[in-house]
Amino acid sequence: MNFKSNIVICALLNIIFLCILPSISCAQSNLDSLLSQEVSKTEITRKNTNEILGTLASIYNIPIATEVADVDINNSTEMQKLVVENNTVKYVLDAIIKVNPNYEWIEEDGLIRVRYKNRVTSDPLLDVLINEIEVDEKSSVEIKQIIADTPEVRKYLSEMKLEVRSPNSFLGPKSLYPKIKLKLRNYTVREILDYLIKTEKFKFWSVSRWGGENKYIRIVLW
Repeated sequence: MNFKSNIVICALLNIIFLCILPSISCAQSNLDSLLSQEVSKTEITRKNTNEILGTLASIYNIPIATEVADVDINNSTEMQKLVVENNTVKYVLDAIIKVNPNYEWIEEDGLIRVRYKNRVTSDPLLDVLINEIEVDEKSSVEIKQIIADTPEVRKYLSEMKLEVRSPNSFLGPKSLYPKIKLKLRNYTVREILDYLIKTEKFKFWSVSRWGGENKYIRIVLW
């Protein structure tokens, strides 16, 4: 490769970088703006952590992904400490982590992720690579089942003696369930769920364990 070719390649790479940089900065600025929105007292009172996160995501249009254990998220008594008034979304996220110090929240790829500080404890289901998933005008309830029925996820569940059992909960009547089309190749379960809350009509997902010996997996998608 000659000197002129090197110059051309470097110039092209610089152009690509300069084109990408504004979109990254814009996404970060938008997320920062969303985090600074004011939260009223009534919107977070008497809710457990997952309900608070789902409410924040839904009302304030913030994509939030959670990878937390139900033994921690469903302690409603502890969550009473989160009664605040006229404060920001960021403040609420910080308050949740203060009550649950084993967790952290980060800004990652245009969304907010609440997870264990030790990533090793994240549910291995989220790292299962799915060769292909196709959705045609399906709701969140149907999409969760389609993910669970993929050959790769079925194989993992069988090997680990686990089962996906998710409540059909949603912040609103069934008539509000958005329906989407989707076709992805070589995405992990986590990447599929992230894609859905960043680019589609959903804003919140959560994966957690429940039941005897934590043998059931709950997938929530709002």
